[in-house]
Amino acid sequence: MPLRFDGSLGLPTETVMPVSLVVRVRDTKAEAKLSGQLGSETLHGKLSISGDNLDELLRRFDVGGGLPSVGKADFSLQAVVDAGGDVLRLESLDGRISNSRATGIVTLALGETPRGAVTLSFANLDMDEWLTGAPSPVGFTPWRQMLRAMPLTLDVSADVLTVRKSVLRQARIAAKIDNEVLQLDQVTALLPGNSVVMGSGGADWATATPRFDLHFEASSDNLRAVFDWLGVAAAQVPPDRLRVLTASGHLAGTARELSLSDLQLRIDTSEISGAATLRFGDRLSVGINLASPVLNLDSYWRRGAAAVDWTSLRGALAGFDANVRASIGLLTVADTPIRDLLIDGTLINGEVNFRQALSSDLAGMALRLEGRIDGLARGEPELHGLRYSLGVIDPDRLARLLDLALPVPADRLGRVAASGRLAGDAHRLSFERQGEAAGAALTLSGLVLDLGHAPRWTAKLSARHDSLIALVRLLVP
Repeated sequence: MPLRFDGSLGLPTETVMPVSLVVRVRDTKAEAKLSGQLGSETLHGKLSISGDNLDELLRRFDVGGGLPSVGKADFSLQAVVDAGGDVLRLESLDGRISNSRATGIVTLALGETPRGAVTLSFANLDMDEWLTGAPSPVGFTPWRQMLRAMPLTLDVSADVLTVRKSVLRQARIAAKIDNEVLQLDQVTALLPGNSVVMGSGGADWATATPRFDLHFEASSDNLRAVFDWLGVAAAQVPPDRLRVLTASGHLAGTARELSLSDLQLRIDTSEISGAATLRFGDRLSVGINLASPVLNLDSYWRRGAAAVDWTSLRGALAGFDANVRASIGLLTVADTPIRDLLIDGTLINGEVNFRQALSSDLAGMALRLEGRIDGLARGEPELHGLRYSLGVIDPDRLARLLDLALPVPADRLGRVAASGRLAGDAHRLSFERQGEAAGAALTLSGLVLDLGHAPRWTAKLSARHDSLIALVRLLVP
């Protein structure tokens, strides 16, 4: 490193000696100036550092690896130096990189067990400016050796933090790093929409598989503003939705697996609790266990909004596997209330396996499904022994939903129930059904060919009633 030194020593007194030192980096405008009083084991004075190209300076000293590029940013630093014994303190620190300015204190203890403490407060920290033109993602590897040798305490805050062209306020991170173990005492930020994010926890990257463990809390008075900031489209959601959010939970895992537990989520008036897991690899694997007392999906879909893109949805189903258990006390979808809904099943390589899917009241009937459906990702569903059972609770309501006319009054039908089995695809679908209505037992089985094109079917029907007279009275009152 080509450096040029200029210095001077004043006349010493009994205890100190005036000292002045200037260090310049050749072929740049970077320089450091130190002036003060030098004692036998102490130094007290003022330090100033300045330059017009921080990236070039870091490159020359070979310490920029792993940091985001700051371009040809000019920089400056002024501080009061107080050194004694094995402790060096930079007090009244005032530093600037381009338009970002910070004040604070830096303390280095350089004894047998070196330690560092950094407290910085930014008035305005523009991360977009720092990260623009970065040649590669920010890395950490070049700094691991230094942090092994010197544990570090950090307390960094920013009154205004610019990220993704949006302004965050009162951002702060308070942490300790010791032997490649990170302890997060506090992480906070105010997001758009009067939203607050808080977290605490830790991370351990000393092992071959670094692991983190975090507790988080979040709240928002305008979730839609947060979605806009994240670039998440929500135009199909009515304007009176996506307002209030509260969330808390526990997030832990590694780069290959994430685990979310103790989730408590409230969006507007809907409450959801549960847990989830994500496993990354050649194929994404998802595990979800959620519960909600009331969930109205209709309120989150604007009338007249574009229909669901089923082609894209089928493509998404082919890209991951899932294990899902969801229970909802009252679900409203397509103007239909569904009570006591439970879905317990898997999605493996595009095949849905219902361990059980049931509802105590779906449009006036109790329903239960078990079995497998394959080919959803291809757009060619194939049923493998899909078993169903249903009991009609309110025949009139079910008939209105299906736009059917009942042959007899609903109060004269008595118990109405059915169960059966479906197998095959749209080209060849076999069915078996056993039913009960108005005291009659019905059995129906058969085959449907070319469903959806030119359907052809064959069926066998048998019926039994214990009283012919009662049946005639029902049909001919």
